Amino acid sequence: DILGFLIFTLLLLDRISTTKFLCLLFFCSMAVGVFMSILSPILYYAGLSGVIHGLIIAGCFYAHHHPIWKRIIVLVITAGKILQEQLPGYDINPINNVMPVVIAIDSHLIGAIAGFLFILLDKFFSHIRRSYSSH
Repeated sequence: DILGFLIFTLLLLDRISTTKFLCLLFFCSMAVGVFMSILSPILYYAGLSGVIHGLIIAGCFYAHHHPIWKRIIVLVITAGKILQEQLPGYDINPINNVMPVVIAIDSHLIGAIAGFLFILLDKFFSHIRRSYSSH
């Protein structure tokens, strides 16, 4: 998780301000933490995978220097992975057997939704700032 987090942090910090990145990180972390404590049967959750999924989704929207088709491929692959994890009958046990911790697949969905919501909020507030600055 730490390596993935560092990679996406470096990629995002190349495209957005440190302040915006810290807001995204806080937003995704809080969303995953709150919703995992409310919705998940896992009593103790410690990990970055949900936050990383939020960074991936947000990164696809902030990576304007890449062609849209590449960003769409990343979004489709990520959404497909998350959808597969949420399907009835998905067996996480083979992965859990080789990992020293329980994989909290619900955090992936929550993090991805949080990353997308952050983008929507960022676009909304950017639009409002532009509207007020033009008057």
